[in-house]
Amino acid sequence: MAEELPKSQDEVELDLKNQKLRIRGSDILGILQLVVICLIAYGGYRHDSDAADNNKSIVQVIREQTKIQTDTLNAQREANCLNRLTPEQRKQEKEIEFCRDLGKGR
Repeated sequence: MAEELPKSQDEVELDLKNQKLRIRGSDILGILQLVVICLIAYGGYRHDSDAADNNKSIVQVIREQTKIQTDTLNAQREANCLNRLTPEQRKQEKEIEFCRDLGKGR
């Protein structure tokens, strides 16, 4: 039988069925470092994809707000135009149509 080397303090010995496995402490540390690096890389990837989704939703909300502000501005223009008319001018279709066109931004 082969001469067995004495086990040093930084080694761990495992018995698997009929085989003996010796693992050094530096090997365990290397494996743990690899696992930690992989977890950090995965977390960074998830953060990046989540941030991209959040940015898309923020852009969509800003576009909706811009549309609402434009519609509100056009309604204010039309209302201001109608408010400046005298009661006689409000009865004329061309004045009302002018205010509607002004409100639509034409």
